[in-house]
Amino acid sequence: RLFDLTGGWGGRTPGGHPCFVVTHSAPEDWKDRETEVPFTFVTEGGVARALELAKAAADGRNVSVNGGTIARQALELGFLDEVWVDLAPVFLNEGVPLLSGLTGNNTPVALEGPISVLQGNGVTHLRYRVAR
Repeated sequence: RLFDLTGGWGGRTPGGHPCFVVTHSAPEDWKDRETEVPFTFVTEGGVARALELAKAAADGRNVSVNGGTIARQALELGFLDEVWVDLAPVFLNEGVPLLSGLTGNNTPVALEGPISVLQGNGVTHLRYRVAR
């Protein structure tokens, strides 16, 4: 959903790093360009497979997860060490709640911190550690 909402970030991945898009099928208009852009469309194995591919590509560096539904699944899989929230003073009146539908043996999820709070122009960046 995030890939679609951003229009694939105009063909450039966030942060310039490889990006693994979990989807039921690769978008038709991107299939011919897959060799030109750093996106890998993960159509089988879901979030677990995308995380496996991302970890391999990261070669020991950090992996970021974007989008509430994907983040929820990564959290349920025990993959997330931290949760970063960007809080903006806007009520959207619609959309998907962050981490909506969190289930499993690890709920509720306790967060430690905040590790950091950064006040920006019209946004507050919050960073928490996932308690184990």
